[in-house]
Amino acid sequence: SNNPFLLLLGKAGSGKTHLFCDFAEQKLTSKKFQPVIIVFANYFKSGDFWAEIIRQLSIDQSFNKKEDLLDFINSEGKKHDCRSLLVIDALNETPREYIQLWKESLNEIISEIKEYPHISLAVSVRSNWEDIVISSSQHSAFEEIFHSGLVYKEFESEDMFLKEVGL
Repeated sequence: SNNPFLLLLGKAGSGKTHLFCDFAEQKLTSKKFQPVIIVFANYFKSGDFWAEIIRQLSIDQSFNKKEDLLDFINSEGKKHDCRSLLVIDALNETPREYIQLWKESLNEIISEIKEYPHISLAVSVRSNWEDIVISSSQHSAFEEIFHSGLVYKEFESEDMFLKEVGL
């Protein structure tokens, strides 16, 4: 799909964060480099989405408004002939006092990102929390993927891990 918006769903502990981090590492270190930014919803300390992105990335000296940040993220995607990926992990883990941020602001965030052809947005939400965190109209803007994790592969994964650490 050419939809620049991805919603990753999965049960608690299924590895959604790990999947995003592995993907980012792969894209940031491969010959076909793709810019990736990951922020974690559980670290949000305000209801201002773009200010939180800037704060989590510790780039407030470089970007003091969202347009500057979006221009930079977009230009990096364009430079590498791809879409830069902005990942927000675990929307359901946003501190309680800011959990409404997503229902109140996600439409605006999506609209803003749509203005930049070299930016995509991926978010993760624990299964059964998506209706609490995002509205059905927001949900429909995203391609949805369910991450089942290591279901039925526990022994293979455990064996691989034990060999890797020399046990």
